[in-house]
Amino acid sequence: TTPLATVAIIDERPAQQFLYPEFLLFQDLLQRHGYTTVIADPQDCRYLEGRLLVGELPIDLVYNRHTDFYLESPALASLRQAYLDQTITLTPNPTAYGLRADKGLLVLFSNESFLEELSLTRDEREFLLRVIPKTRLLDRQSADELWQQRKHWFFKPLNGHGGKAVYSGQKLTKGTWKTLLENRYIAQERVEPSRRIVSERPDQPHLKADIRYYVYDGRILQRMARLYSGQTTNFRTPNGGFSPLVIVSE
Repeated sequence: TTPLATVAIIDERPAQQFLYPEFLLFQDLLQRHGYTTVIADPQDCRYLEGRLLVGELPIDLVYNRHTDFYLESPALASLRQAYLDQTITLTPNPTAYGLRADKGLLVLFSNESFLEELSLTRDEREFLLRVIPKTRLLDRQSADELWQQRKHWFFKPLNGHGGKAVYSGQKLTKGTWKTLLENRYIAQERVEPSRRIVSERPDQPHLKADIRYYVYDGRILQRMARLYSGQTTNFRTPNGGFSPLVIVSE
């Protein structure tokens, strides 16, 4: 209900992050549009008398680049309290993450019985089951079956990001399996990536392709692809990185 004047871009040790140059670009963009913008570590924040402060600057909106999406770590206590008291706008926030990005949702949306309980058409249900890889929660009840079938699954931390701590079932050891069972993991059906020819070199004839749509408020803002080799997308693969996506009519 008050005018937006100040923005904080928050991440742990931001100047040491790989994407720190992106933080600087956003800071410059926002400041050119008239918003006072700071880049800060959560440790720089304090919550005092109903205002989130970075130094002495009261903050109206926080662009959260920290990957503790539910604000559970002690370092984010000030940010968490400001969010709960609704004295800041936080983007993304725990509610948005929980409703749209938590990988636990994939367990539900790849479950035919659950989908039948929703107000979906038959075509919508069949579409979801076709495009979302079968996903299961890794727990004590499913552990024996998933271990026996492990070559057909990838194992991902429930609230992880960026391919960190992700394991291919084909390479799992008993020791790693025990660690997975002690943490919150999902098992996702193995799906081979699509590939594109990018070079005539015999040692690099093709790269894996990952299609991305950037969407906001029901509108497609941009389409693109990520080309890469290895288990996860990266910027190190020769001839890899971002690639334009061209829509060809049938």
